[in-house]
Amino acid sequence: MQYKIERYQDKVKYWLTFNEINSGTMPMGAVLSLGCVQGYCGTMNDVPDEKQVRYQGLHHQFIASAKVVKLAHEKYLQFKMGCMCIFATKYPYTCNPDDVLKCQQEMRQMNWFTSDVYVRGHILPT
Repeated sequence: MQYKIERYQDKVKYWLTFNEINSGTMPMGAVLSLGCVQGYCGTMNDVPDEKQVRYQGLHHQFIASAKVVKLAHEKYLQFKMGCMCIFATKYPYTCNPDDVLKCQQEMRQMNWFTSDVYVRGHILPT
């Protein structure tokens, strides 16, 4: 079996292991990115949210990504490996400190959790 990384090694220099991996932090990400909801045919507003399943799927994607990056660094020194995350800007509903804090927590989860794992190689304590 020939992997795409071998097939395109002379044509592609820049690689992403997963596109928009952090979409898995949202309920719809279970459908769009992780494939955790089998046979789903509804709308974005009625996705069944199984947070444990989503984060388990993200965990597996992190491991798969790390293995590919390790392989690339060992065998294909010319490759530049990276990640692609959605940066979703959020604004608090009001200036109430509770809304501001909630907004900051949501942005931390959506925007920085997955990129921290990609860049630092581990999950930072909260």
